[in-house]
Amino acid sequence: MKKVIFILFAAGLLLSANAQTVLSYKKHGLIPDEKNPMLLAKYMEPGEAGKNVVWDFTKLEMTKPFTGTLDHPKMTKSGGVFAGSNTVLEEFGNYFYFDTDKNGIKHCGYASGSGTTTIRYIKPFMKMKYPFRYGASFSGDYEGVYEVKGEHYGNMVGVYSVSADGLGTLMLPGGVEYEGALRVREVKSYTHKMKSGSYDVVDETFRWYVNEHRFPILVLIKSTYTYASGKASESFRAAYNPVIIQDMIADADDNGSKLLVSAYPNPYVGHVNIKFDVEEESFVNVSVFNSTGKLVSVLENNTLSSGTKEYKFSAKAFGIGTGSYVIKVTVGGETVNEKVMEL
Repeated sequence: MKKVIFILFAAGLLLSANAQTVLSYKKHGLIPDEKNPMLLAKYMEPGEAGKNVVWDFTKLEMTKPFTGTLDHPKMTKSGGVFAGSNTVLEEFGNYFYFDTDKNGIKHCGYASGSGTTTIRYIKPFMKMKYPFRYGASFSGDYEGVYEVKGEHYGNMVGVYSVSADGLGTLMLPGGVEYEGALRVREVKSYTHKMKSGSYDVVDETFRWYVNEHRFPILVLIKSTYTYASGKASESFRAAYNPVIIQDMIADADDNGSKLLVSAYPNPYVGHVNIKFDVEEESFVNVSVFNSTGKLVSVLENNTLSSGTKEYKFSAKAFGIGTGSYVIKVTVGGETVNEKVMEL
C-alpha cells in the first residue's frame, strides 16, 4: 500500500532549510484564518547566542497542548476597541491584536475573553520588521492604557529591543532537528501604574523560526516582577510545535510502519472518515491542509490513551471549497499523510 509519509532516518529526522532562515511577511506574517497547534512545556534555559549554535531541547517536558488561532478582529467582542488592528490571535481565551503588513508587526493591544479588561497601546510597539535575518535588530518605546469595564484603570510605559541573535540547529524531542533555525530575542521593560500601585516588569522572550513554518517552532519566556516594596518574583513559560514541519513530501512504500491511517470513502461527498489505532498513550495531532499547504483545521491536538480513534472532516462545514486536502496524523514520533478529495 502506497502512503504519503515524511522521510524518517535511523538517526532521527533532519529538516534542512535551503538557506538560513529569514523572516518575511509572506512566510511568517500573521494572517487571519491560520491555526497553530503547540505544546506547553517546562522551561529550559535558552542557551547561547551566535552563529552555528546547536540548541539541544530534546529533554523538553510536555505539560499541556493548546492551539492558537488567528482571526479577523471584527469577529471578536473587543475588535472595535483596536481600530488599527487587522489580525487577532486567540490563546487560552485571551485576545492579542496586531497591525501586520509587508513591513512588519505592530502590537495594538490585548483583551480578556469576556472583553471586560483591555490594554490599548496608544503608542504600539514593533514586534517584528521584515525582512529580518541573523544580526538584525531594532528598539523603541511604547505606551498603553488599561481599562476595566470601559473605565480607566492604569497606564503602562516601557521600552523594547528585538534582535536576531542566533542561527544554528534546533533539536527538539522525538529526534527532530531543524537546521538554519533563526533565534529572535525580545526584551520588554515596562512599568505598570495602576490604581492599586505600581510595579516593574521585564519580559525576556526567545523564539526560534524556520523558513518552512509561519509560527515559532519554540518559545521560551522569562518574566521578572519588581514591586514597590522591593520584593521580586519570576515566572517562566515555554511552548513548542510538536508536529514535524517539512516542505518536501514524497511518495514511499509502507515499510512496516505501525501507524496505519484509513481515510474513507475517498473521493467523498459530505465528509471523510479518519480512523487509526493508538497502541499506547501518546501525543496525537490530526490536522488538515489544503493543496497549497495551508492549515485549515486541527481535529486533534492532545495526549490520548490507547485505542481506536475516529474523526470526520468536511470542507463544506468549514465554508471552504471542494477539492484535494491532505490529512496529517501524528502519533508519538510517527507521522502519516493521506491525500483525500472532496467532491
